[in-house]
Amino acid sequence: MLVQAPVIVSAVRSTPPQPPLAHCTPPARSFTYRQSRNKLTWRDIAVASQRGSEWGQTTLCTSRVTGMKKTLVTIGFVCGTLVATGLLKGCASEQRPLPLNPSEEILLGHKGLGLALGVEPSTPPVYAQNLLRALQETGLFRDVQSSDKIHGPHLLVRVEKPITGNAVIPFLTLITLGLIPTVTEEHHGYSFSLRSSASSARTVSIEYVHRGYTVLGWIAGALNFVPQWTGGGIQSDPRFKDRLKLAILLKAEDIKAVAVQ
Repeated sequence: MLVQAPVIVSAVRSTPPQPPLAHCTPPARSFTYRQSRNKLTWRDIAVASQRGSEWGQTTLCTSRVTGMKKTLVTIGFVCGTLVATGLLKGCASEQRPLPLNPSEEILLGHKGLGLALGVEPSTPPVYAQNLLRALQETGLFRDVQSSDKIHGPHLLVRVEKPITGNAVIPFLTLITLGLIPTVTEEHHGYSFSLRSSASSARTVSIEYVHRGYTVLGWIAGALNFVPQWTGGGIQSDPRFKDRLKLAILLKAEDIKAVAVQ
C-alpha cells in the first residue's frame, strides 16, 4: 500500500512591485516639476533668473549713477577750494626771486653809502617815480628826491630803459570764469645810471632784472600759499628789494668814485 508523503508548502509573502517614483524624472517640456520638500518649480527658476538679470542691470545702473555723483562732488569740491583760496589770496600770483645765500647776506649788511641822489624825469614819468621809490626803500642813500626838488645832490640818476611785465589778455581765463589759468613769463626790474652832478664824464650803470612766471586765475590763490610765490606784487616783495640792493652794493666802489669827481 503506497502512502503519499505530505507536501509542505511554505507561504512566502511577496511584496507587490512599487510603481516608479513620479519625481525621479521630470516630464518632457514640463515647467511644473516640483522638487521634494522645497516645492521649487522650473517656472520659479525661470522667473528667478529673469529677476536676477533685472537686478544686475539695476545694480550696474545704480553703481554708475553713484560713481558719477562722486565725480561731480569731487569736481565741485576742487572748484570750490580754488575759488575760496582765490578770494582769500587773490587771483594773480608771481614767482619770487631766489633767497640770498650766506655770502650775499653778509654783503647786504652794508651800512650804506651816505650819498644824496636826484632822480631825473622820464617818459612816461611813472618809470622815474618807481625808481625813486625803490631807491628810497633800499636805505643805502642819505636822501633820494626828484632832481628838481633836491638841492646839491651828489649824484644824478637817469632811467636807461623801462623793464616791465608783458601785456597779456587772459581770454581763456575770462571766459571760464578763472577755472583755466593763464601762465606767462614776465620781466621786472630797473636799469639806470648814476653820474656826478658836477661832471658827466663818467657814469655807473646798474641793472637788475627778475625773470619769473605769472599765473592768473583761481589756482593763483593756492600758489600764494607756497613760499616761492607771491600775490602782493613782485616789486613789493622783500626778496626783490634785497636783490636790487645787492646789485647796487656790488658797484659801491664805482659809485663812490664817481661821487667825488
